Amino acid sequence: MTSKPEVFLERRLIRQTEKALKEAGITSPTSLLVGVSGGPDSIALLHMLWRLRKPLSLDLTVAHINHGVRRLEGIEDLRFVRDQAAKFNIPVFTRTLDHPKGGQHTKSVSEQFLRTARYQFFEDLATELKIDHVVVGHTADDQAETILLHLIRGSGLSGLVGMQLKGSLPVTDSNVHLIRPLLAISKAMTLEYCNSVGMNPRVDSTNQSSVFLRNRIRNELVPLLSQYNPAINESLIRLSHSSYQATEFMEEHVQRIWHNLVEQSPANITISKKLFASEHPAIQATIIKKAYNLVAPPDSMISQKQIDDIRQLLSVGAGRQLRLPGQIEFTTTYSSGVFDKSFAGNPEKNILGTHPINFPGVTTIPGWKIESSVVSLEDWTTKFNQLSQNAFVASLDMAAIGTEFYVRGRLQGDRFQPMGMIEDKRLQDFFVDEHIPQSKRDQVPLLLSSSGLVWVVGHRIANWARITDTSTTVLITEFTKL
Repeated sequence: MTSKPEVFLERRLIRQTEKALKEAGITSPTSLLVGVSGGPDSIALLHMLWRLRKPLSLDLTVAHINHGVRRLEGIEDLRFVRDQAAKFNIPVFTRTLDHPKGGQHTKSVSEQFLRTARYQFFEDLATELKIDHVVVGHTADDQAETILLHLIRGSGLSGLVGMQLKGSLPVTDSNVHLIRPLLAISKAMTLEYCNSVGMNPRVDSTNQSSVFLRNRIRNELVPLLSQYNPAINESLIRLSHSSYQATEFMEEHVQRIWHNLVEQSPANITISKKLFASEHPAIQATIIKKAYNLVAPPDSMISQKQIDDIRQLLSVGAGRQLRLPGQIEFTTTYSSGVFDKSFAGNPEKNILGTHPINFPGVTTIPGWKIESSVVSLEDWTTKFNQLSQNAFVASLDMAAIGTEFYVRGRLQGDRFQPMGMIEDKRLQDFFVDEHIPQSKRDQVPLLLSSSGLVWVVGHRIANWARITDTSTTVLITEFTKL
């Protein structure tokens, strides 16, 4: 017979979980995808949700991923989760990762890889089943470890916030909510709960491995800190709450000034140096963090040192460059700083070699598609003149520009006669005058013909290639990034 203290614990944890779900916005009826590993936290969570299924009208589905790191143990975990789900008459979906060279004591399988794979599985399954909420069993102990992990990595104030009750799955473009209803409950309590309801959760042997940093924090650092403060976890969680209040205040301020401060596109975010300089350093750090998070992959993290480096670059001249986690590039111009993710899928963007171009017609070179057509001056005047508003479309005097067209990157000694100028100038000086960062100059396509440098693509055509009163035929050329 269950003792009164055990009954009290069960009821208290179930009430806490119910309260957390309601605070996270869960309303009846709703469907929840429950991430279950087989350990005490997730098994306790599954049992409590099962107890709450009728009061809250919950439709539960279990998701279990076998990371493929622990061979036989992983198979037993999967069987255990299936058995528990069957007892509750809850459908279960599983995925097994294949790591031929992985193992308990190898670094070939990183914590980050496993985390990403797990959340991608949740995203795929939730999308397939049309479920809007994924629930996982992160506890107060996990929160304390996360804060210490972020502190060690130097993530700054935002990292001290740790995990939140409700957020989005850390997967690119995810619309699925991630809910952590056990963040106020300790691991000791979840284990005690499992014991009180007669459930024997699995034990993950890799939790003792020193390969993973989080394990070293849990098994070595937290016990050491507990010698100085036995309530270290509670102290870290209070730090999380105060950090959240501070960051929430700053984020609300940044949200109010955001549209005046930045220009945003799918590939990059541009910050005005002048407006940025007028803000307090704490607000500046929040602006940088927000801009980075908008362009970086979900699992990427920027450190406090990198934030400080960016603040410094935004106070100096043009042409500075910084590579950031998630294959994000930060560069400065004379008036702005740019977070660019365009090279994440194509790290090599420099224009390499010389590429002959078919005019008229379509030509593809690495990174670009080039389309051109020839029209009469009359047709161009009536139909195509508006194209001049697009920086990657040029209208050129066909008679002036000659033949044998090709594209290449810049070479030392290149000279150019920009539109509106009588004399030519060094291409290097033109780049400086146009405020093109040093890091971007080898990525600018140059269109040349037998007559010379016709067009610095995206910036300006040559003065001698412009349309004039004596022009009869116009070549319309458009460059499109691939």
